[in-house]
Amino acid sequence: MQHARPQAVEASLVASWHLAEPLTVRRIAHDGVTSDVFDVTDAAGRRYAAKLTYDLPAAVEPGLRAAAAVARRTSIETAPAVPASGGSLTVLTPSVNGERHPLALLPWIDGRRLAAGERIADAARVLAAVHQALGDVEAPDTMVGYLGDDAARYPWRDVIVPASRAALEGVFRADLTWGACYGDGPELVATEDGLALRDWGAVTRGPLLWDVKLWAGEQREAFVEAYAAARGPAAGEAHLLTLMDRLGYAFALRFRAFRVAQPDHYDETIEADRAALAEAAAGLGLDPDRTLADVDRAGKVYRSQGPQWPSLGS
Repeated sequence: MQHARPQAVEASLVASWHLAEPLTVRRIAHDGVTSDVFDVTDAAGRRYAAKLTYDLPAAVEPGLRAAAAVARRTSIETAPAVPASGGSLTVLTPSVNGERHPLALLPWIDGRRLAAGERIADAARVLAAVHQALGDVEAPDTMVGYLGDDAARYPWRDVIVPASRAALEGVFRADLTWGACYGDGPELVATEDGLALRDWGAVTRGPLLWDVKLWAGEQREAFVEAYAAARGPAAGEAHLLTLMDRLGYAFALRFRAFRVAQPDHYDETIEADRAALAEAAAGLGLDPDRTLADVDRAGKVYRSQGPQWPSLGS
């Protein structure tokens, strides 16, 4: 996998945010697979996180606006974007393969990241507050658009697309509360003052129960109990969490297929991608070996035709 150069990020920070030079800019390891995050310290000793996301600004900025709403309306410490000198939340910055992608500058949150399943009741209360704060916030339909896309550009469309669409249609038929979702597993940080929440890169319109599934992990009963006690809007829908499981498999099926089809580009994660694709296929009732073989064949076609083949999209 290719990564943006810290020098390009530094130049953008100096030009668009006018941070005091010299800067120290260091790429840091993180769990995300669609972005690079940099630890930034300016000459005045101020520390930030700079996040370069390999997507369009329209996909990145709704999450930044959601973070700002949570910061205004709750006591949760979070990381709303520091606007650039021109007022924008992101700035297009040279990234990889001659492309430019949106860079956001965020306050640094100092603390220890919680492990999965740690302080589950506190995490549930945070999510309930987030859902309450985002009640009137607009979020893009990226979830529906991603899983509902049946465009012919997917060379594996005969298997992958019908399976993911079927999972989405099951969600549409259910009586669920929809709204702005955090959209990913929680990135909670234990600070001196409590729990902070960072990384708003996956905000989407969807069933709020999707967040409950992602945040609860293996401790669903305890999480739902605490979420309900904090008046989480989707608490009464916990009996439908199996629908969210299928939705999760549908996401993984599409996302991992895209990566498995391009093993040279995603060489750092290819084994994990293949394993996750097989698991998602099995979860949706598909044959894992056949699914992997189909995606491998599609990938060979895609790579052989190169620019002549329409973009697969991730």
